Amino acid sequence: MQRMMNQICLSDDVKNKRPSLCAYCHGLASSLLHIKNGKIKGACSMEHLKYIGEGKTMEQKQNFAQINEELLSVALSDAKPRYIELSKKNGSYVLHQWDKEDRVHFVRKLVSSYLVNSKAQADE
Repeated sequence: MQRMMNQICLSDDVKNKRPSLCAYCHGLASSLLHIKNGKIKGACSMEHLKYIGEGKTMEQKQNFAQINEELLSVALSDAKPRYIELSKKNGSYVLHQWDKEDRVHFVRKLVSSYLVNSKAQADE
């Protein structure tokens, strides 16, 4: 039964609620997840998954998110054609006036472009 519960949770919740950071150290989360009482926590390693399950957190977190300004600029350039297309479709260049679906699609494109370029930089 536990396996069935995990499959239901994975198919419904994780798609939209997958954590980006490890709940223990705040490093990048892998595909490892701790799911309890409807809360989904990411882990970067099996060791940290165990700690999360025990309710532990790292006392002095040394990992923190950083923005690479150059890659952000690249992501904005990559997303510009889609921004213009959606602006015309929605009759406004003001993002908050767009349909919600279009706003979400644009932000997803922007974030995806940033992450793809970040991965490429890391792989160099």
